[in-house]
Amino acid sequence: FLAQKLMNFSADFVTNDLAEMINLYLVNKDVVTSYLIFRKDNNIKFNEFTKNFYQPLQNNKALDGAQNQTFLSALSKIIRSAQLGISLNKMNTPENKDIELSGLVSFMLNDRLIKLKNTFGNSGKKLPKLLLSQHRGNDINLSVSEPLINGALDVANSTKIFQDLFTSVSPVKGFFIRSVRLHFSGDSSMVAVVNAQVDLKKIESKGLNSWFKNKIASWLERNNNNSIIYFPIEVSVIPVFKKLPTGGTGLDLKVMSPFTNIHLSNNFNYPSNVPLMTDTVKVGVMKELKSSLDPYTNKTYSVDLSKFLNQGGVVFKPNSIFIENGAYLNLNLNILDINFNANKPGQF
Repeated sequence: FLAQKLMNFSADFVTNDLAEMINLYLVNKDVVTSYLIFRKDNNIKFNEFTKNFYQPLQNNKALDGAQNQTFLSALSKIIRSAQLGISLNKMNTPENKDIELSGLVSFMLNDRLIKLKNTFGNSGKKLPKLLLSQHRGNDINLSVSEPLINGALDVANSTKIFQDLFTSVSPVKGFFIRSVRLHFSGDSSMVAVVNAQVDLKKIESKGLNSWFKNKIASWLERNNNNSIIYFPIEVSVIPVFKKLPTGGTGLDLKVMSPFTNIHLSNNFNYPSNVPLMTDTVKVGVMKELKSSLDPYTNKTYSVDLSKFLNQGGVVFKPNSIFIENGAYLNLNLNILDINFNANKPGQF
């Protein structure tokens, strides 16, 4: 009975009093709060006999368990140093009912620092105002802006990490990943934009007939950026929460194929010289790309979120994931339980 009364008192205090207290004493005050969430530093020693950090996989199939370990091993070796931190930027208490924290993220990868923009959709559109009051029914509403996501991706792009990972998993001669960016479509779909490049002079030939085709293609496109074709590949990704048999929460990522139409989409206006290509060469290049990349699309990749949601004794339950105004990725969470460690006071 006492425990129940105490919990009710705590809930009432948080919902009715804490926001007002913060509004009175902390809002518009200098509150220095920063946390280093993750840090990794590998001391790389120079070895003139070492040419590669990893061994590429020798097949073109989707990742199974063993391949996934090789993939993660390659990723671990490519990332020599990484650092992720978060700091409190602004605190608001809308209507004295909610506590709204705006934070700044610092991200560094292989000594490259994140740089953020205030526009989204690969355009000059400014970020719209974010309103979360309509989601008050959730314990926690977490919102991440598209510029923050792309700022982190730009850091990764500057290290050529995506090209290295692609080479380790599915090497295709002449194919290069210039950059990867992420945009939103509708209220539940994300679009990964892979800005790709194909050097027709370096495409691998499979037999004499293929060799002649490649030589003719590179000759026909000799005046089109020296036979180097660049274009975006838009891959739609749909995130869906699901209940796991173990009782935990999982996230399914449905990755759709970008090769459903005759021409690749370019909804976000990235640079491309595909329109200048000869039609016969264009058909051949798209066919080659589809055969190389399609095995990884039209699939669902699952992630167990339990180890990420149940940290420090706090058990979270995600309610929904959605996109706001085409500019914010929102995640709604409830707190299911807080498990205190009775053997170690002060710890969870």
